[in-house]
Amino acid sequence: MRVLTEDCRASASLAVFEETRSVASDLESVTHAAIVPSVSDPVKYITDDRGERTAVVLPISDYEKLLEDLEDLAVVAERRGEATIPHEQFVSEIG
Repeated sequence: MRVLTEDCRASASLAVFEETRSVASDLESVTHAAIVPSVSDPVKYITDDRGERTAVVLPISDYEKLLEDLEDLAVVAERRGEATIPHEQFVSEIG
């Protein structure tokens, strides 16, 4: 069960929004954008007229997994200062 605070969700969402907005802005400034597929994975790169990668296009399922990982990492960061207990104690308490 994952429990996220609203502040944590808002922070993660804001970070994703900021990155998305940055990529959109970059795309607007690229005059000769090209989508270049990678041979080894389904990720595609958008390049500028010099062939430099400026953005990435990936399957929505991969994007959703990245968002979930980001939320999980935010929870880890939020709970980093909490006291811990030995695994055996935890198992006996829930068992």
